[in-house]
Amino acid sequence: MKRLWHEAGRRLKPHRRSAAVIGAALTVVSMLCLLAGSVTQHILPRALQSWHLAGALLTALLACAPLRMQCSWQIGRLTGTLDENDLGFLACSSSLWLWSRAALLRLAADLLLIVSALPAFLLYAAAKSIWIAAPANTESIRLILTVLHLGMLSAAAVCLPLRIYAAASALPYCCLKAPHTAVSSMLRGAFRLTRGQSIGILRMRLCAAPFLLCPFTAVYVLPTLLAAEQIRCERVFRHQQPRSSSAFSGLELHACDPA
Repeated sequence: MKRLWHEAGRRLKPHRRSAAVIGAALTVVSMLCLLAGSVTQHILPRALQSWHLAGALLTALLACAPLRMQCSWQIGRLTGTLDENDLGFLACSSSLWLWSRAALLRLAADLLLIVSALPAFLLYAAAKSIWIAAPANTESIRLILTVLHLGMLSAAAVCLPLRIYAAASALPYCCLKAPHTAVSSMLRGAFRLTRGQSIGILRMRLCAAPFLLCPFTAVYVLPTLLAAEQIRCERVFRHQQPRSSSAFSGLELHACDPA
């Protein structure tokens, strides 16, 4: 983790101002989305707040997709994780097409993350309901073991959404390398590029989280974090390439296919 972080800092050092602009843009947009969601939630009546949450998340996803796409593009250009073929293909592609592909990919990943969290939530809800419904003075071993097993299964089921969350760190790299491929192919590529590295990815994000909470430090830490994740994906892709013609379907870009 330290090597990746230092490598990302070293590659971004000659472009500190550009990286700071990227970090500032992402931080300001995230704060505006959070502020708009909070204000809208207080304005809307209570009956519409549940629908407001889903609508706010979808709106923020669509609104931030162009910025995230462009920022990931610039980070890939500054760090050298994107070669000339990648940059040429992106340059001659339609911006609206690229942004729509990025938004669709992020929407599919978020839906997959939500669905993967349902088993853990249902198991926890079942354990809690059984425990609450039991008589106050009961000492049944069967009841206690049932609640205990459901709680353990709920804790184990959390590993699935964490795995998907770790794989989502490779989505910008996959989208930039092969935006013309199917969304399912890019998702499979993200899982391949993060195979066996989920703990390292989660640990890096956990260590960076305190600095991302402060806007002044997030301006510098966020671009470094995104660059480190792209560098990780680049190394894994180069390691996988000799064993396979491509890490995932359609990764090799040889021609410029305008949208």
